[in-house]
Amino acid sequence: MKIVIYGLTITSSWGNGHGTTYRSLSKALASMGHRIHFIEKDVEWYRSNRDLPSPSLLLGGPL
Repeated sequence: MKIVIYGLTITSSWGNGHGTTYRSLSKALASMGHRIHFIEKDVEWYRSNRDLPSPSLLLGGPL
């Protein structure tokens, strides 16, 4: 199943408690064979503080 998630950010957990939750949820769903497409709002604060610049590495393939 292809799952689309609209969220604040998955690429930055800086000052954002949702980032780690989105990462864990996405990784678990991907491990069960689901395709995850995460759409995040491009906010300057999170863009300049990314600690996961390539989410595809987390999920084992392109988002």
